[in-house]
This record gives sequence, structure tokens and C-alpha cells, in this order.
Amino acid sequence: MNVVDVFCGTKSVSSVFLDRGHDVLTIDWDKQHQPDIRDNVLNISADDILSFYGWDSVDFIHLSPDCTTYSIAAISTHRYPDGRPKTDKAILADKVRVHIMKLLVDLKPRYFTIENPVGMFRKMPEIMALSRKYFHAKVTYYKYGDTRMKPTDIWHNVPTLRFRPPCKNGSSCHESAPRGSKTGTQGRKDSVERSMIPYELCFEICKAVEAASRSAK
Repeated sequence: MNVVDVFCGTKSVSSVFLDRGHDVLTIDWDKQHQPDIRDNVLNISADDILSFYGWDSVDFIHLSPDCTTYSIAAISTHRYPDGRPKTDKAILADKVRVHIMKLLVDLKPRYFTIENPVGMFRKMPEIMALSRKYFHAKVTYYKYGDTRMKPTDIWHNVPTLRFRPPCKNGSSCHESAPRGSKTGTQGRKDSVERSMIPYELCFEICKAVEAASRSAK
């Protein structure tokens, strides 16, 4: 399959697809991750993606936009209670959100997933519309081999994708991470570690996309 990983970061998702023999294009602005296309996603069009490897179409695209201005921990800094931006970083995040929705429309991938930690992102108009049209699931990273609970929203259109039931706040299964503590996601040393997606979750997504692709033929 032709696979695109936007905001690839440490390539948690794309490395699984690559290991399973798929053609993968990675996109990120940060050179430390050595993406195939290093640029601000706002500068990237569907044609740029397709032309990089000469593809006619995309089978699967994964998008993990920055969550900072939508996160529960920082939302009061960046946004008003109704979600409107009040910092330049939030304004930029909103532009990125609108742009990735346009990429989905222009690319017309067969399958997609959009991932973001549970927060204000799910309340944005384009995302609420996505929830009404496609699948929306809440997962927790602990269920996929991580020590953190990290409640995360995933929107997708993969009919064969079934997620493990999330654990609940206060459950003793994952490490406790009260606000301001050095545990959980907030205890990870930098944004790279905080943004890593568990291998088991990435593998589950890959297997589901493969199964859906086979059944559609």
C-alpha cells in the first residue's frame, strides 16, 4: 500500500507499515526525525504528496497534529472557554487543523486515522463533523503496553479496526499522574517522548488497514 504519515515524529506509525513491506512517505517539520518531506504542513498540498514518489493515489494516511493548544493542561493558556484561540500558537494550530482536513478531501485516501489526546480538539467544528460521518473512538495507551493512561481520540474510516476497551480515570492498572506530578505523560522528559504512540496500537491499526484493503479488492 501507499502510506503517508503526517506529523510523523518518531515514526511510530510509519515504521510499522514500513516493516510490513508497504511504501511509506513521512512528513514533519523537525529535521531530527529525518522525514522524507521536511516542511510546515501548511506548505504541502495533495499534489506534493502524490508527486514525491510518483503515486497515483494514497491507500492510507495517518495524521497526528500538535495537541498543545487543545490539551487539557494548556488550553486555558491558549484558548477561550468556547475554543477560540487567544495566542499565536493556537491560531497556527487552527490553520493546520483546517489544512489537514483539506488534504483529506484532496487526496481522497482509501483509509485514514487522525490521532489527538482527549481535549478541545474533539470540540472543533471540522472534527465534530468528522465524528458524525466516520468512526470516533477513545483509546488509552496503557491498554497497548504503555505505563501511561493517556486518553486519546482516534477518528478513522477503517471498518475492520476494533480498539481495546479504554481504562478509566482512577483505575489502579496504570500509573497515577495527578496534575503537576512527574508521572504519566507530563513526566516524560520532552515532547518527543510524550508524543510516542505505543507499538501495539500502531500494529493494530496497520493490521486493520491491511485487512480492510484485502476485503475491498
